[in-house]
Amino acid sequence: MSFSQDFLTEIKRKLINEREKALQMIEDARNTEDTSNIIGEASEDQAQSLADMGNRVALIDTLEKTLEDIESALKRIEDGSYGICKYCNNPIEEKRLLARPTSSSCLSCKQSFTGK
Repeated sequence: MSFSQDFLTEIKRKLINEREKALQMIEDARNTEDTSNIIGEASEDQAQSLADMGNRVALIDTLEKTLEDIESALKRIEDGSYGICKYCNNPIEEKRLLARPTSSSCLSCKQSFTGK
């Protein structure tokens, strides 16, 4: 199964947007004590509690992992392996890729390997 150029262009645009957001969020998390702008609609008290508990480091780690996943997906688009399950080598459903552009496994394998 090969994807249309329009589909790949849309996915690439989504990934680039996600990369920009992740980079900004990492910068925000590293450069400020106020995490309320990174964690959405949480109250300032909740944001402060998260910061006090040391979750900023975990947040940065999660964002950096997300960034790695984005970069990996962009690389797969460039090398022509995007949309192929890393476990069974079958195509990943377009619907799944649209919902989660960084997916590297089909839904069946994801459920088999993670139980989710």
